[in-house]
Amino acid sequence: MENYRKNRLPQTKENSDPKERFDFLERTFMDGLAHASYTPTLQTLGSTSGLSQTANWKEEEQLMKRMFEAISDDGINFALAERFTNSILNGSLGGESWSVPLQILPCANVQPPQHKKCAEPGVRACSGCRLVSYCSKECQRAHWARHKKDCKDTLNSDAWVPKWMTEMRRPEFPNHCPVGMDQLIWGNVPAINLLNLGKNEGLSYKRDLSLAFPASGDIRNVLKTINSIPAQYPGKIFVAINDHNPRVTARNFLLLLSISAIKDPNLAADITLHLWYSVFLPHAYAMRVLALTASVLPTIANRQIDWKTEEKLRIVAELNPLFLNQIQECTSSSGLEPHHISQEYQRVMFAPSRTDCYERYLCRLKRGHRMAIREFRSSGLVLPFGAANPHFNTPNATLFTQSGLWLMDDMQSPLDGWSLAEVIASGKTHGSNEEDIFGCLYFYLSDQLRKFKKQLSSLDITFYITNDDCRDFAASIASSSNTGSTQLAREGSYPLEFPMRFDRIDLSNTVDDGYVGYKRSLSDWGPLLNKSNRHSTLLTYSMNWTREGKGGEPENDKKVSGRLIETFTRDWETRKLSFPNASPVSMMMMCMVTLPAMYENSKYFNAYLKKRAVAETASRLGLRMKPKHTITPRRAGVPLDADASAVPKFSSTDSWYIEVCLSEYGFYNRFQEFQLVSR
Repeated sequence: MENYRKNRLPQTKENSDPKERFDFLERTFMDGLAHASYTPTLQTLGSTSGLSQTANWKEEEQLMKRMFEAISDDGINFALAERFTNSILNGSLGGESWSVPLQILPCANVQPPQHKKCAEPGVRACSGCRLVSYCSKECQRAHWARHKKDCKDTLNSDAWVPKWMTEMRRPEFPNHCPVGMDQLIWGNVPAINLLNLGKNEGLSYKRDLSLAFPASGDIRNVLKTINSIPAQYPGKIFVAINDHNPRVTARNFLLLLSISAIKDPNLAADITLHLWYSVFLPHAYAMRVLALTASVLPTIANRQIDWKTEEKLRIVAELNPLFLNQIQECTSSSGLEPHHISQEYQRVMFAPSRTDCYERYLCRLKRGHRMAIREFRSSGLVLPFGAANPHFNTPNATLFTQSGLWLMDDMQSPLDGWSLAEVIASGKTHGSNEEDIFGCLYFYLSDQLRKFKKQLSSLDITFYITNDDCRDFAASIASSSNTGSTQLAREGSYPLEFPMRFDRIDLSNTVDDGYVGYKRSLSDWGPLLNKSNRHSTLLTYSMNWTREGKGGEPENDKKVSGRLIETFTRDWETRKLSFPNASPVSMMMMCMVTLPAMYENSKYFNAYLKKRAVAETASRLGLRMKPKHTITPRRAGVPLDADASAVPKFSSTDSWYIEVCLSEYGFYNRFQEFQLVSR
């Protein structure tokens, strides 16, 4: 292969005029990026389906920086810079054949050493694991030497038991002692449609809408909400997205930019998906994210980015120094070596001190799901199990510190933020089997992100992104509102047009005692509900209330827990038909996670609310707790309009398994909706 770097870069400004030098840099960069995915290596990053390649991303990154330095030279106009940015974001780069987004499950016959893969769809599932599929018997036979290791793995056997059983010792389940930095980068509660127009204003609603996510976490609730809005909705939509963690805020900004700025919907969805959830990115994807950021940052004025598309989308980001610093860190992989990043990720995921906690989860899973979970913990890629992955060769800097430390703990998973029933259903429409749960997630997220992009191109939406403490954020809105202004005036920044009242406010679990608490959260945000909309709603959920209050967990009531165990045992007579070879320890772990779902703990939650004077605080603010919910159910697994005492009902053994055993969500979270009292 020709070495495109044999022509050295111009060393001084005198070597050429600015435009000529800019053109040379652009050609060199594009040529290098085109060949980057063909740099093979035998270095494996833990994937069972392929070998990763080491791309020379450092040189491309430096070239990128020099490109944008050249923009400031005399004679280099904005049109040239825009041309370069568009060529990176939307151009078709040679050598990217392995980066083509998947539309349907691919044939699993991938041969990385030969850099070959079958281009046909996978339609014949392997009967031994159902994790991969092939286009033909010929491809299955050709791939057996590679696939045999997975298919015959002990973890894929009904005979598998956790290590504490084979080592004949007591398991160790340390409480709240995760490995890693324990930042909440991914959502840990399934995404919520905060509007639910059909149950509130109606699908024909035409007035403008303002939504606030004061403690947003990632953008899953934003995506789910925007995707629910009718395509023909004529009003304006204002969305305030705030989080106190500058890394979370920076990631949200980059995710919104990537899905919006890249024109091809399939490519935009794929880049955004992997930027959101995968530990490694294709080199060409990482360069596109860098190009996007490098093109936006020079537009900063008065500590703000105000970015618009040709459609009606606008993204306004208010930058404090931490936020800006995190954006820059998130788009630079120059200090992150792939081998070291792989080691760090696996150090956290397979820490010996956490083996029993990890295997306790595996105990309640079907064997295919055990394999899928381990594969993600090994590779860190949200892809179908048998998909090609050698081109995922650049660390995703948004998930690591600059020194290469994993930001989250060892048990966080992309699965936690979504309805697994919806994930599996979507995967099946693209050819995935439910055993390949991360393949299902890949197709589900691809569908959701493509729809999100379509919504962003047709609806009139303005996103406001801020990095604040949620109390300070509320105070700044209230202060501006009290002056009669329609602009959010912030110290050191230019006032921006901002909605002063909101039709929906999602407070997440800031109401937990360990965060802001109910009283202060309601006092801060209750007055900011839109009084002209009788459907205005403030949503909260209590995640830690069983630890902060008394009762709430079945083990605290031995009589009740005994009856629940008896009920589980009776139900198991039917359910065990789906788990004919389940070991006693598997049955026990399934029972342990089922008891909270069966437990009716509303009296304890009501006592928890009463002790904190939630009803009195709401009344003082002109609010009340909704007698019937219209946004989201009070707890997982119950109908939307169910009362507080309802317990989950499962329509089938499969439903129970997916919602209780496969999901890590749990059933202690309690949602509470507040509405304005009618005058």
